[in-house]
Amino acid sequence: MTHLPLSREQQQVWFVERLAPDSGQYNELIVLELGGPLEPHRLRAALAAVLDRHATLRSTFHDVAGRPVVRLLPDVRLDLSQPVDLTRLPGPDQEQAVARLAAEFADQPYRLEQGPLIRAALLRLDRERHALLLGLHHLIADGWSAGILVRELDELYRDPGAPGAAPPYGYLDHARAQQERGEPADHLAYWKEQLAGVEPVLDLVGPRLRPVERSGRGERLRFDLDPELIAGMDRLIAQETTTRAAILLAALGVVLHRYTGRRDLVIGSASEARPREELENVIGFFATLLPLRLRLDPDMSFRALVEVVTELNFDALDHQDVSFPRLVDLVGQGRDASCPPLLQVVFTHATELPGPQRIGPMAVRQREVPRGRARFDLLIEARTGSGTGHLWLECDAELLDAAWAERFVGHLRNALTAALANPDRALAELPLLGPAERRRALGERPPPGAPALAHDVVLTDGALLSPTGVVGEVHQIYPQLCAIVGDRVTSRGDGLAPLPTGRLGRWEGDTLVTLGPPDRLPLVQGVRVPLDTIEATLLVHPAIREARVRLVDGRLRAEVLPARPDVEPAGLLAYLRDRLPRHALPQLIGLAAPPAPQDVQDTLLELWRAALGRPELTCDDDFFAAGGHSLLAVELLDAIADRLGVRLPVRRLFECPTVAELAGLVDLERVRPVPEPVPATPSGGSPLTVAQADIWVVQRLAPRQPVYNVPLVIDIEGELDETALATAFARVVARHEALRSLYTMDDHHVVQLPTAPPACLETVDLRSLPPAAATAEADRRERAAARQPFDLARQPPLRASLLCLPGGYRLMLTAHHVAVDGLALAVVCRDLSSAYAAARAGVSPALPAGPLTWGQYAAWEPGWLDREEPRLTDFWRRRLSGVPELALPTDLPRPSRLTFDGSHLEMAGGDAGALAAFARATGTTPFMVTTAAVAALLSRRAGQEVVPLAVPSENRHLPAARDLVGCTTGMLVLPVRCDPDLGFTGLVRQVRDLTLDAHDHQGLPVPKMIQAAGSGRHGNKMALFQVSSDWQDAPPLELAGCRVDWRYVSTGTARNDLFFSAFRRGDGLWWSLEYNTNLWREDSARKMLAEVTQILADGVAHPDRPIRHGH
Repeated sequence: MTHLPLSREQQQVWFVERLAPDSGQYNELIVLELGGPLEPHRLRAALAAVLDRHATLRSTFHDVAGRPVVRLLPDVRLDLSQPVDLTRLPGPDQEQAVARLAAEFADQPYRLEQGPLIRAALLRLDRERHALLLGLHHLIADGWSAGILVRELDELYRDPGAPGAAPPYGYLDHARAQQERGEPADHLAYWKEQLAGVEPVLDLVGPRLRPVERSGRGERLRFDLDPELIAGMDRLIAQETTTRAAILLAALGVVLHRYTGRRDLVIGSASEARPREELENVIGFFATLLPLRLRLDPDMSFRALVEVVTELNFDALDHQDVSFPRLVDLVGQGRDASCPPLLQVVFTHATELPGPQRIGPMAVRQREVPRGRARFDLLIEARTGSGTGHLWLECDAELLDAAWAERFVGHLRNALTAALANPDRALAELPLLGPAERRRALGERPPPGAPALAHDVVLTDGALLSPTGVVGEVHQIYPQLCAIVGDRVTSRGDGLAPLPTGRLGRWEGDTLVTLGPPDRLPLVQGVRVPLDTIEATLLVHPAIREARVRLVDGRLRAEVLPARPDVEPAGLLAYLRDRLPRHALPQLIGLAAPPAPQDVQDTLLELWRAALGRPELTCDDDFFAAGGHSLLAVELLDAIADRLGVRLPVRRLFECPTVAELAGLVDLERVRPVPEPVPATPSGGSPLTVAQADIWVVQRLAPRQPVYNVPLVIDIEGELDETALATAFARVVARHEALRSLYTMDDHHVVQLPTAPPACLETVDLRSLPPAAATAEADRRERAAARQPFDLARQPPLRASLLCLPGGYRLMLTAHHVAVDGLALAVVCRDLSSAYAAARAGVSPALPAGPLTWGQYAAWEPGWLDREEPRLTDFWRRRLSGVPELALPTDLPRPSRLTFDGSHLEMAGGDAGALAAFARATGTTPFMVTTAAVAALLSRRAGQEVVPLAVPSENRHLPAARDLVGCTTGMLVLPVRCDPDLGFTGLVRQVRDLTLDAHDHQGLPVPKMIQAAGSGRHGNKMALFQVSSDWQDAPPLELAGCRVDWRYVSTGTARNDLFFSAFRRGDGLWWSLEYNTNLWREDSARKMLAEVTQILADGVAHPDRPIRHGH
């Protein structure tokens, strides 16, 4: 299928739409009231001809390998055959019905990948009066397109035989041309210079905090512009080379300057003008949204500001070939759900067409229908015509209300009236306040001869009277001793200048409300943040006795006095993340703790850069947004433990993903006790670790089955040095004692002794066989090796064979799980790579003995468990209390005893890049996302809301143990609540929180976890959990001069009823399923894999859609 590029304008909407899919923010509505005789079949035919003429109306949008592309539907027809009859409703009821039906019609979500992205409905209001509803996604049309659509409907309604050919240069040509041009270097350089150092947020809210996440709810209000203002703008246009849009935008800049106190503003300028003459009559989305950076000097004239805005607008349009996401990246704002990216205030201007519009014999009136949405904090749409004009304000309802909008437009009118009356007047002299506001602000002047009385006023930058609702500093003045020029207050003659009181305040109605000293309302990233609100939020937490928040070196710092000793700073930060917007989040430290020393931040930043391979990172860069994932997170935390002596759990990095945030935690943790010294290895052998003991117990239930065989096959292509590989293998086995240990009973306890003869690499040469026969023999040996049980008392727990084939090699490694886990396999492959490179070069490998042996760790672990068991048991008792068993229907009756007969399937699961991007966007990992998909599958199939799902954990409680080969892996049970009204994003974040909590409490043996949960034991199934989910990373094996690929092989067994695993192969995501063949047939297992694949795809594509709506 042909993939077509998106235009840059479409990429901008795609980018924002992906932040809030299914929100309806970009669902556009055109309501055309038709007056006159209507022939529905002619209207349908005219609509069909328009759809045929403009290919963009048949567009669908898809994510292919993380890149948006367009595909065209071959044919789209809109059905108007059943109009909704409203003729029996009286006038007011009919009006309400039209508004309600139109809003419901517009708010229906579009499926961007399915289409069509245009729809139509017809309402019959009277015999010769109808309302045509046209819904379009903004990706395929803009406001200008509505006029084109009406003109072409008129043409094709009047003359159904009119030529229906597509425009010679259409929207798809426009998109292709943009793609061919790319992003010119000079355009990118222009925007880098323009946006360097801008504050990321233009705050209109004042000291009130934003909601943590925008709801998108809004209010749309209309305000008329006086004809005198239109005439005044036209007079200025006659004097200057400018436009009405530039004049209005300059006036807007003046008002925003007064509202925010900022002299450096970024305002979005939206234009729907077509870039080429051939596109004037083409339907499509051409709206460009460009940031205009206004640097205002209060002493500059309004005329000068108009010139600046005009030039800025032309320069921006001359450098518009840069996508909006790239502009956002240039600012480096990061993902902040509390506000729109880069632009919070946007202005657009359109010229109203003269004269009435028609479709055939029918007069057409376009009608506005309130939508209750807001795409920005404030969107100002100016529409002007011949002597007329009006403004539409779309306001975020959680920040700005109708009263605010009315005051704002009043101030805009006042400033514009004064500026047009005298364009050479300084900006600071332009009055915003009307007479009533000025009288209230200045108070009543006492009569002549009366004593001078002090009066409080609120002044902003430049001693200007503050408009209602705008924060400024409270001053004392003596009105009869002051002069007022515009809104500026100055002393008269020898009169007293306004005296600052050191308090901030604002007018609310007729009341002056004082807000406290400026240091309690500091500006953080351009936003005024009320520190008292943050402190109050902290004090609501039951574990906090006292809290104080300060601004230190431009960053918020909270000092807290806990009410109990077990309070975790990172836990408090997570608590605040749910309650405060990003810019108001402090870096938490203890009340008595000093700020993190600079050397801690420097060391962390060094480790950060090394782990991610990005030397340009700063202390404020997010680890996961910069490319980090769970495996890198563990490696980073290990490096922190080695350098700074602090062992942090993985969840701390999720909660504090920047160096600046993590530094305070590291400094706190450095005062905590370190683990006790590791004991020497007992001479009589070492005990089993918790994980090994759990495996030993289950293995004894099926002693002749390869339940815990771990077979890994590595296909090798290239010039392999067989002798070097055999030498390297021997050195790796000699390095790791767990690979050459025997397991025996000693006084009713199992011990492990590194006394077995080392395993050798067996070489089998099949090159003399024909290729097909050699492959068949290799497959047979592969299956046999995977399914051959181990006698752990007599044989080492590792077998290895190198099969030499006509076209390459197969390296078969089969280990018993008692000796290796996922991390251990990675260590084996890493060391084998190093030893192979050394053997080829004829030098000794760099495999020195570490500070810890496997036996020492196994002997140390019981003491750790004795200390931690009460804490772990209490957590799991509370976490698993009341969790139901999984009632998953099976194909076959469950046998009367526990069985491990199984099989294994694999299935392609989509694009790994899209999964990784979704994980980054949700602050999770691919494993957490795929586990959420498995939980949703189990919930649907079992018909229960809470499902117990097991996931593996590493359980290595000493940093040095990460370089050991052995088995410490445990299982953690996640009670996932799959509320059918929950979106996939919510489910994924729940899985993240459950996983991080569980990992903070890993290490409890499964039997003790079962006991803590009060779960009953069954003779025919595993207690507590029967289904597991995992993510498998490719083993890090590198053999110089060779290409390697890995795969796991079925052992013919299944440790659980179902074991789902996701992994990356090339650029693709793959799923595997190990299933018990005594419970499920192969076709059912295959359907489950297909279903979980679809759940994942739907969830990533529509993250806010309730999970009950999945396919």
